[in-house]
Amino acid sequence: MIRKILILPLIALIIMPFNSVLASTLLADPTSEVVDNISEIKSVDFNTDFYFETNSEKMDNPFSLHTDFDGVIDEQGNGSFDFALQVTDYDSQFKDFYGSMIVTHDKIYFSQAGDDWFFIKMNDGQISLFSENEENDLDQIKTLITEMLKNGVIEYHAETVDYISGKLAVRYYYEINCEKLADYLIEQRQISNTDAIKLKSLQEQNLKISGNFWIDTVEMMPVMFTLDVVSDPVGVAYTKFGFSVLLNSINKVTNIRVPESALSFENYDSRQTEDFVMSSIDSIESSLDTDGDGLTNQDETNIWKTDIFSADTDGDGYKDGTEVINGYNPNGKGKLDSDGDGLSDYNEMTIHWTNRFDTDSDNDGYNDGLEVAYGYDPNGPGRW
Repeated sequence: MIRKILILPLIALIIMPFNSVLASTLLADPTSEVVDNISEIKSVDFNTDFYFETNSEKMDNPFSLHTDFDGVIDEQGNGSFDFALQVTDYDSQFKDFYGSMIVTHDKIYFSQAGDDWFFIKMNDGQISLFSENEENDLDQIKTLITEMLKNGVIEYHAETVDYISGKLAVRYYYEINCEKLADYLIEQRQISNTDAIKLKSLQEQNLKISGNFWIDTVEMMPVMFTLDVVSDPVGVAYTKFGFSVLLNSINKVTNIRVPESALSFENYDSRQTEDFVMSSIDSIESSLDTDGDGLTNQDETNIWKTDIFSADTDGDGYKDGTEVINGYNPNGKGKLDSDGDGLSDYNEMTIHWTNRFDTDSDNDGYNDGLEVAYGYDPNGPGRW
């Protein structure tokens, strides 16, 4: 699996000439040696940086996400693999997030923010990305990339040389043509005409798919790979995302150690694991604040009925979160007091725990606001 991933950005070297004199001098024709070296890769220590940003006419500020992955993949002799990953989310509208995960041939270990470790033991088969026909798979990938290059779907050229992590590497630039990609996929009967039209329309939206990859001139190994996808239609709206992968070391001793004190989730199967993962995603989404107004998207949609893409829904110059916390209506003028009992909705929900739609939460005949003002419990008999 590791070899399949790494060979993709490099296989273009098979048929395309170098158009950089410096690159040609340093690497000459590295094709066979690089591919042979990739086939010998058994472990990789890597860093991946992922980013996403989007903006539209409705949004006051762009939404951004930035996540960093540090990991190790170690392929085992039986075709299984060990995999360790640390994830850090930052510079986004999510709350900062940090987590770790270790995957072995039959278990998944995970921990969030340095808390206790847990593990899931898979009951319906081992986790393995090994293929008995891996060499055949690589040949198919080579053929695919070769044909795409021949049809102009992918174009690339050598640019210059860089020092990356102390290594002298040749940098290549590549770009994917969406229109030609659509034509090629139709020819190969991989997509329908309708899907091809949609794919070609991306070209009209100034969609650009490009990136770089670097080859170590000494070890004849991949060093780094980047991908950037940018859609920039007319106007302020745009979307861009991408990632970079830096290979810190190849075929070094990895020493992936599983946490011996990890707590077990008993009797998990694939379906339960999927449910667990989805619930984790939901918990992350619950902290998302797209417009940065201090209110989560979930609360804006379900409680306050404000615009998740606008920090100031009513345009009065105050952020929605500021208005809510101070008892004002983020959707219009005045205080936000749904039941008119003298207590703001926010205070009823967070301080007094009363019903914001009922003037008399405990049904004792007294207004909640009056009870609070005179020191009585609005949720029951007696004083606070």
